[in-house]
Amino acid sequence: MQSFSFWINAQQNPDPLQFTANLVQWNGLMPIGPRLYTSAPLAITAAAGVTEKYQFNLPNIAVTGGDQYMAFLTTLDVSDGLTGTAYVGFIGSDVLPGGRAFVSYATTDSELLQQDWAYLQPSVDLVFQAQFTGVPEPGVTSLAICIVTTLIVFRRNNLVGQK
Repeated sequence: MQSFSFWINAQQNPDPLQFTANLVQWNGLMPIGPRLYTSAPLAITAAAGVTEKYQFNLPNIAVTGGDQYMAFLTTLDVSDGLTGTAYVGFIGSDVLPGGRAFVSYATTDSELLQQDWAYLQPSVDLVFQAQFTGVPEPGVTSLAICIVTTLIVFRRNNLVGQK
């Protein structure tokens, strides 16, 4: 896998939202093992109401056809305790058959990586893009559906889905 992207819309708040992008192997309810990728911390500095594409270039992460992976954004590891809000773009429900949105209310990295995440209802499909090296096997294309599904929400810094 070469990269993945999310579209994020900034909101007016006293503090620019800070976050990291992550990739993990996924069992359908929670991450399996350690993070395969974590971006450098980023701050959303666009004007309120402006949607921007955030692309995360990966260091040649090998993905296996038939396995599930989750790309997600989190404020957990970079929260400064100040309020900041942004929305992750979404395109409605069931646009990508089998896609689901999940939420984690984790307050520690251990909880984030070792506890089940909640299934967000009604489910939405996030706007995303994933780029793979070469021609993926048929099973690999299904992992793109899994990548779209994460939504993380935290109390002080908020990153939430928006249409």
